[in-house]
Amino acid sequence: MRRISRRDFLRISALSLGAVAVSKGLSGCSSSSDSAPVVRFDHGVASGDPMQDRVLIWTRVTPENLAEDDLLVAWEVAADEGFQNLVHNGETTVQRAHDFTIKVDVLNLLPGQTYFYRFRAESGLVSPHGRTRTLPESGVEQVRFAVVSCSNYQAGFFHVYAEIAKEPDLDALLHLGDYIYEYDNRGYATEDAERLGRTVPDDNDVELLTLEDYRKRYAIYRRDADSQAVHARVPLIAVWDDHEVANDAWIVFAWRDSTGRNEWTSVTPRDCHHDFMLGADARPA
Repeated sequence: MRRISRRDFLRISALSLGAVAVSKGLSGCSSSSDSAPVVRFDHGVASGDPMQDRVLIWTRVTPENLAEDDLLVAWEVAADEGFQNLVHNGETTVQRAHDFTIKVDVLNLLPGQTYFYRFRAESGLVSPHGRTRTLPESGVEQVRFAVVSCSNYQAGFFHVYAEIAKEPDLDALLHLGDYIYEYDNRGYATEDAERLGRTVPDDNDVELLTLEDYRKRYAIYRRDADSQAVHARVPLIAVWDDHEVANDAWIVFAWRDSTGRNEWTSVTPRDCHHDFMLGADARPA
């Protein structure tokens, strides 16, 4: 197989689907480079939207050099935890425009099977390993879901996520919405945030209105260790609710925010979930 340079690969990938890659099976990947950008996987890994023959996998790369615009990231999916029996691999770029996040639509899987996945930076750094599962075929007698909702970081800890991650045979995690809350450190249910060490930092101590605000808040949630544990253990099936976009968004306008405005936030559900949550619209057409 002909090897191509990182520069050529970045140019080709720029013409593709952006933050969403499609993986159909095994393919060759470039080797690591000593001169590659230094990155971290600070936000763990996640999977979601499982179907009988496919599942989405996700991660975010954090570059140490804030001037980076494009980074090469590879993925591997295996039938075993030791990654000896690979069934998928590939590589693509993550871009600043998508906040250095990537989702891979992993195709051609078997129904009702457990798979393991990981990501690799061009430097050779490997992400935490994730475990996911495809949906079973019709006619099964039983499935097991964990069901959660209303996960407010500033209101307390995510211990229940850690307990769910310990369950050995879950098929999926159902999140019924309010995956994040958009308040500042003086908003709803934040009375104990300072005592618990659950305040948001100064650069996100605002009522969320812009895409950048939302990205920072999702990043805070995704750095929580218990959140990372459950996302790495079981695939997510997510439902949008109002706090992913704006409080009380079921009415004609959003809830009147702290600025006195009674209008929609500039952020759409697709903006938010495209980068940090595996929502129902995550797959390309």
